[in-house]
Amino acid sequence: MSDFLDNHAQRAQAGLYRREVGPGDHPCPTCPPACRGEAAFRCVDCLHRRAVCLGCLLKSHQALPFHRVEQWATSDRFWKRTTLSALGMILYLGHGGLPCEVDRGNLREMKIVHGRGIERIRVKFCSCIQDGGRVVASDVDQLMDCDLFPASWKVPETAFTMAVMKDLQLLALQTQATAVDLMRYLARSSDNIDPDDVDDRYREYMISQREFEYLSATKRAGAEPGRNMAGGSLAVLCPACPQPEINMDPQWKTRGPELRFLDAMYYATDGNFHLNQKIKPMDMADSPLTMGAAYFANEADYAQFLPRVPPKKEPEVSCTTCHEFGALGYGGHTGKVSGVVGLYCQRHMFALPGGLVDLQKGERFANVDYAMLSALQPWMDLETHVSGYDINCQYRINLQERLDWMRKETADLDSILKYDFPLTLAAVGKFHLPAHCEACRIFFSFHFLPWCAMTDGEAAERIWAILNSIGNATREMTPGHRHDFINALLSDLNARRVHGIGKYLSRKHTEAEEYLGWAKEELELAEREVGVEEKAAWKEELDRWLSDVLDLKKHKDMKNPFEPEKSAGGCSICDAQSTLLNCEGCPLSRAYSVADGLVDRSNLIRRLTTPHLVGDPSVAEAYKKFLTDLAAWKVRHDMYIHPLIIHATAGKPEHHTNAKMLDDSEAVAKGQDPAKSGVTDEKKRKLGDLEAPPARPSRSRKELTHGEMLVTLRERRVWLPSSYTRQVQQEAGVKAAAEIEFKLREGQANDALDYLRAHLISSYSFYLFKKDSKHTQGVETRTKSMERRKDDAIDTGGTTYRRARQARLALGMAEDDPTHLPLTAADIKPFKVYTADAERGDSKKVTSWIWSTFEKLLSSKNKSLRTWSRSALKALWFRRMSLHARWWEEALLVNEEMHRVLRSFQHFEGEWQTRADQWDEKNEAGRAAYSRKQAYRYRRLLEGAQAAFKGKISAPVYCIS
Repeated sequence: MSDFLDNHAQRAQAGLYRREVGPGDHPCPTCPPACRGEAAFRCVDCLHRRAVCLGCLLKSHQALPFHRVEQWATSDRFWKRTTLSALGMILYLGHGGLPCEVDRGNLREMKIVHGRGIERIRVKFCSCIQDGGRVVASDVDQLMDCDLFPASWKVPETAFTMAVMKDLQLLALQTQATAVDLMRYLARSSDNIDPDDVDDRYREYMISQREFEYLSATKRAGAEPGRNMAGGSLAVLCPACPQPEINMDPQWKTRGPELRFLDAMYYATDGNFHLNQKIKPMDMADSPLTMGAAYFANEADYAQFLPRVPPKKEPEVSCTTCHEFGALGYGGHTGKVSGVVGLYCQRHMFALPGGLVDLQKGERFANVDYAMLSALQPWMDLETHVSGYDINCQYRINLQERLDWMRKETADLDSILKYDFPLTLAAVGKFHLPAHCEACRIFFSFHFLPWCAMTDGEAAERIWAILNSIGNATREMTPGHRHDFINALLSDLNARRVHGIGKYLSRKHTEAEEYLGWAKEELELAEREVGVEEKAAWKEELDRWLSDVLDLKKHKDMKNPFEPEKSAGGCSICDAQSTLLNCEGCPLSRAYSVADGLVDRSNLIRRLTTPHLVGDPSVAEAYKKFLTDLAAWKVRHDMYIHPLIIHATAGKPEHHTNAKMLDDSEAVAKGQDPAKSGVTDEKKRKLGDLEAPPARPSRSRKELTHGEMLVTLRERRVWLPSSYTRQVQQEAGVKAAAEIEFKLREGQANDALDYLRAHLISSYSFYLFKKDSKHTQGVETRTKSMERRKDDAIDTGGTTYRRARQARLALGMAEDDPTHLPLTAADIKPFKVYTADAERGDSKKVTSWIWSTFEKLLSSKNKSLRTWSRSALKALWFRRMSLHARWWEEALLVNEEMHRVLRSFQHFEGEWQTRADQWDEKNEAGRAAYSRKQAYRYRRLLEGAQAAFKGKISAPVYCIS
C-alpha cells in the first residue's frame, strides 16, 4: 500500500477522471462520412466507451438491450445516465432481434430484471400466424427463446434474464444472501441516488426464483417436472458412498466379515433448531415443488404419519440424562416447526435423499425414526450400517419396538417400504462423546469400535454450521418455499463436494498412509514390555470385546479395557490415612496433626495472584476455608508436633529449615529451581515475594481484598516435618511424624495426578469444541469463563502435585524415584487417541509420563505399583491397537472409496450418453445436446479423479492375507 500511495495513487485517480471527459465537437466515428451525427452517446458496458451518435448506438445495441448508456448533457456538461429504452429502442422477439413483418400493434412495456439493474423496456412480440389462424409462438415461448424467464405464465409483465437468474441463484447459494438484499442490489445498480424510485420486483423474484431452481434441478437430474416424482430423484448422490447398482464392487458380497466395513453405509443423524418456522399469516397449504424428490422425506406421507404418533411419554423426555446435551427435551421455539432432523453421509458430508423431516417440539424419537427409514431405503439391503448420533446410546434402546409399531402404522405409505435395518454399529460423535457417562465413552466411541476408521460422526454439525446462516430467511417462508429453498442449498453443497471429491480423497489417502505408519510405531513402542503370551491373551480379550460390543444387551456386563483398573492404581490420600490409622505403631494424634497440615496454601496464593480471578467469590470462600483448616491444624500441631520440633532443634545451628519448602514463589509452583528462575533475592524483597494484582473496591469493609488476604497468607505458614532439614527429621520423635507425612504426601501426589488427568481430558474436549465452533459474543464470553476455570483446575492439580513431590524429596525420596517424576509444563498434556480431529503431528509426540511410566514402574519393588503399571500398560496397548486398527481401516476404506468414485463417474457418463442417443432418435435436439454436455461433465470429473488418484489407488481388497 505504501508503494501505491507514493507512486501510483495520483496517476490512477487521473485515469478515473479521464473517464468523465466529454466528447468535444468530434462527429460520430462510426457513421458514413455523408451523415455523421453528433457523438453525444456512449455505452459504459462496451469496451473503449466510444462516443457515437444516437442512430449508431441503437443499431449496435439491438442485441445488447440491457447495456447501460450515458448521454452528454450539453447544458450541464457531464455524462448523464439514461437507458436505451428511453432513447427509443424496442426489443423485438421472434426474428433474431428484427421487427416482425406482421404488425398487430402488440407493443408492451415490460419490467425487465437483468444483471445491471431493473428497467422498463418496450417489447414487441412476433405476430406471425400459422395454418389455422393461431400465433406461431406464445408470449411465454418467445420470452424463453430470447433468454428471458417470465414472472407469470399467461400475460407476463415482468421477466428476468436467464443470466441474472443464474447469477442471483449462485450468489444466494454461495453467500446465503436473501432475496431482499439481491433485489436491493439491483435497484441500487439502476439508481443509487433514489433506489426506492425503481420498480420493486421482490415478490415476482421470489416466485420466479423458486420455479427456476426447481426447473434447474429437474434438468440436472434428467427428470420430467410434475407431481409424484420418484423419491430422491432430484438429489445429488455421494459418489464415494456405496450406491447399489451404480458404484459398488461387483464382488462385494464375497468379502469376509472382517472387511464388511468396506461396503458399509456410514451416516450421521442430528437435529437442528435454527431452521424453524414462525407462526404468521401464510398459505399453510403451500406444498413444495420438490415433493419427496429431494432431501426432505415425502411431505404428504409425513403429514399422514404425524397424527398417528402417540403422545410423548415422560421417560423419553428425560432419557438424555447421561450427557449434557438435552436435545429431546428442547422446547425453545413455539412455532409450527421447531427445527429439522436430518441424515448425512458422515464420511463425505453429503445430504442423503429423503433424510430430513420437520420437528414439532424437540427432537422426538418418532421424528428420527421416520427420517432414518425414509433416508436409508436405498441402503437397506447392505450388510452393515455405521450410525453416528449424539444420543445413540439412548436412541437404540427401544428402537426395534418402535420399528415394529411403525411397520403396522405406516404400511399404507408409499415412500416407506422396508423396515429391517442390517447389522448397525451405533456410535456417538467424537465432539459429543466427552459429555456422556463413562460407559458411553467406551461402548459408543468411534475411537474403539470396529469398522469406524477415522470417521468422527459429526458431519451433520458441519452442515448445520452452513445451514444456520439461512435460518433467519427460511423461518419467514411458507412451508413449501422453505423446503424448496433448503433442498436447493443442499443440492448445491452436494454438487460442490462431487466436484472436489477426487482431491479430497487423494488428501485423505496420503494422510491415512502417513498416520498408519506412525500408529504402527506407537503400537510397537507400547509392546516393548509385553510378552508373547501376554500379548496373545490381550489380543484374544480385545477380539472378544470387539465382538460383544456390537450387541447393546451385553454392554452392562462388559468391562472397560481401555483404562487402568481403578483398584490397581497407586494409593490415594484417603488410602494413606486409612493405613496409618489402622497401624498399631502410629500415634493417632501425630497422624491427625500431619494430615490436618496438608492444607492447600500454595494453590490459594497462586489463585490470589491470578488477574482474572480478582473478585471471584470462590477465592474468598477458599480463603475462609483455609483459615478454618489452619486453626484446626494449629491446635493439634502445638499440642503434639511443636514440642518434638523444639526438642529436636535445641542446640542446633540457626538454619534448620528447608528453604524450598518455605518458598511460595511462582518458580517453585511451576516446578523450577528458584536459583535458575531469574528472580533474585533482592527482587523478591522489592516485590514482597509475591504481588497481588490490583483489587476491585470491596462492597463492605468486612470484605478483604486479594492483597489483604495475600498478606495474611504470607504471615501464616504451615510447619510440617518437611519444612525442616533432614537432620531435624531424623531426630527422635520427629522421625515418626516425618514418616507419617511421607506416606500422606504420597497419597496427595497420586490424588493430584488423578485430578490433573481428569481435567486434562475434559479440557481437551473443550478445546476441540472451541476450535470447531463459531460463537456469538454471549457464548464467547461464557466459553472464556469456562476455559479459565479449566486452566485454573489444571494449574491446581499441577501445583498440588509439585508441592507434594517437593515435600517427599525433603523427606528423603530420591530425585529419580519413578513413582513421582518431575512435572514440567511439557508433561501436562492430555492422553488422547489420535483422530482426524487431532492436530497434525500429535501421533509423533512422546506420551507424557503422567500417562505411561511403564518401563521404570514395571520393575518397581512396590507390588501395588507394579500391578497398577501393568494395568496401565494394558490399557495403553488396547488404545494403541485401536488407533492402529482405525488407521488401517481408514487406509483400506479410502482406497475402496476411490474405486467407487471412478465407477460412479463412469456410470453417469454412460447413462447421460445413452440418454443423448435416445433423444436423438426422438428428434429432441435440445435434450440430446444437454445430455451430451452432462456426459462431458462426468468425463471431466472422471479424468480429474484419475489424475488425483494416480500412484495412490490400489486393487480392491477381498480378504486379509
